[in-house]
Amino acid sequence: MKNQSSLRFVSIILFFSLSNLWASSQAFEHLPEEEVDQEQITIARDFSHTFLVTLKEGKSYEFQDEAILELINSLTPDIQEEVYQDVQKKFGEYQDLEYRETWQQTGCKELVIIRFKGIFDDQKKESEIRIVLNSENKIAGFWIKPWIDDLR
Repeated sequence: MKNQSSLRFVSIILFFSLSNLWASSQAFEHLPEEEVDQEQITIARDFSHTFLVTLKEGKSYEFQDEAILELINSLTPDIQEEVYQDVQKKFGEYQDLEYRETWQQTGCKELVIIRFKGIFDDQKKESEIRIVLNSENKIAGFWIKPWIDDLR
């Protein structure tokens, strides 16, 4: 029970941190590759990979200044452990990730969604690792969930 309530809390915080993204509209545009900021992909990839490898090793990720305060405060060491246990149950042990695409809210360049396919040792379900970066290139949202092909 504690596990479910903690995961629900993290989901609420992560959704809260993205409220500006969803508030004005839910229209998204897929960015053509020539418009994608490669630095943002690197930031998202490095964070996701380091975060998941750290949890896989049984340690807690120590945030510096790469994320917004709400996300840092919500992903306590206990919550991180519970999140990774949930990910293991759904997808298996984390292996790697592959960049797939970048989206942004139509008419809003403040938040960017970067999507990766997660590579886990139990590939029964395709997984998505989604990172949202704000205008300062800080992590503003982070999900690991079943893959869907289109955000629209």
